[in-house]
Amino acid sequence: MSEKIQEVQGQGIESIETQKLEWGPELGQMSWDKAIKEIEQLNNNLKDGEKPWRLPTTKELLDESKKNVLNRTSFLGDNYWSADIPGRSKDYACFVTFFESTDSCDEKKYTDYYVRCVR
Repeated sequence: MSEKIQEVQGQGIESIETQKLEWGPELGQMSWDKAIKEIEQLNNNLKDGEKPWRLPTTKELLDESKKNVLNRTSFLGDNYWSADIPGRSKDYACFVTFFESTDSCDEKKYTDYYVRCVR
C-alpha cells in the first residue's frame, strides 16, 4: 500500500492510507480544553455513518512526524495537542513538537498549541 495523501472533497481533510487515519483540517491554536469543545462541535455536525473526530494520540502524532508522510503545508504549526493525559493529572496534557519528533506535557487550560483531529 502506498503512502499516498488524498484530498477529500476539497475540505482540507487528508486520508493516509498506511495508517487508516483521516486527518481533519487545521483548527488553529487553542488550549487543550477548548480543543475538546471544538471537536465536540465538529461531532455534532456529522452525517449519518461518519466516524466521530478525536484528538490524535501522542503515538499517532509522533509516527506522522517521523515518517514525514505529510509536508509542512499539512501541519502548519510545530506543537500539537494529543489526546494523552500524563498519569492522573487533571491539569496537564501531552503535546508533540512535530518537526523535532519529541513529546512533552504542559498545562492544558492555559497553553495554546495547534490542533488537528483524526478519525
